[in-house]
Amino acid sequence: MITLLQMALSVGLNAIPVGGVVLRGWTPATALTLYWCENLVAALLIALRIAIHRRLTRRRGHYRLQINAKGNPGKGESQAQGTYLGEFLTISLAFTLVHGIFLAAVLAVVVKVGPHPAQLVQGLRWMVAVQVGSFVLDLFQVRKWPFADLKKNADRILGRVILIQLAIIGGMMFAAFSSRPEAFFAVFGFLKTLSDVASRIPYTPKPGVEAPRWFLWFANRFDKGKHWKTGQDAATWWRETRLAERRRVDEDELVIESPEGA
Repeated sequence: MITLLQMALSVGLNAIPVGGVVLRGWTPATALTLYWCENLVAALLIALRIAIHRRLTRRRGHYRLQINAKGNPGKGESQAQGTYLGEFLTISLAFTLVHGIFLAAVLAVVVKVGPHPAQLVQGLRWMVAVQVGSFVLDLFQVRKWPFADLKKNADRILGRVILIQLAIIGGMMFAAFSSRPEAFFAVFGFLKTLSDVASRIPYTPKPGVEAPRWFLWFANRFDKGKHWKTGQDAATWWRETRLAERRRVDEDELVIESPEGA
């Protein structure tokens, strides 16, 4: 039931900037600024989820770095120290800040029109309300989440930063050269809605360990069956890497009674 409600909220959240542009005549600058604000609020609320989940579950995954972390067979585990919360906040806020500066520069230099204040405030009220509603729903089940599900939600926010950056570039091009920028926001909003709704599908963290045919085809065709970086047999590399990732997922779910620095 909560999953269905979250999907409905995702649809509603995406309808705000698109509906504003298509139905109420909001400016493209307002819509793009709202997308940036959505990223910022989402990052902060995900950080709160991470902090609450860490306090309630003390899963091992919270106490080691996770971004781009992969098993490295034969090389041992990375000795980098840190927490997932600190790592997520550093990366997400840094990227959001850079994108905010880029957006401000584009609006000032290229479009030369900023967001409409009244439209921006109206959109922000609804967007923040929906995002807080989603956060409250998650609080009812956050204790039951495996660490893998929490990480999936956080990874989705980091991936959205890139998506919004593409929207900024595309939206500014449409605003500058098209008389109907609402067409862009309708298509982008539809695709983003599909992505957000799909991200609510329950997580399945254990894919098969055998290399897919397309991977082996490329390895045989271009690298004589070897992995391009390690020189290891491609099928063996794939299997060992997937098994190492499985081990890491399982280790992340272990409960640590007295984590160092907690």
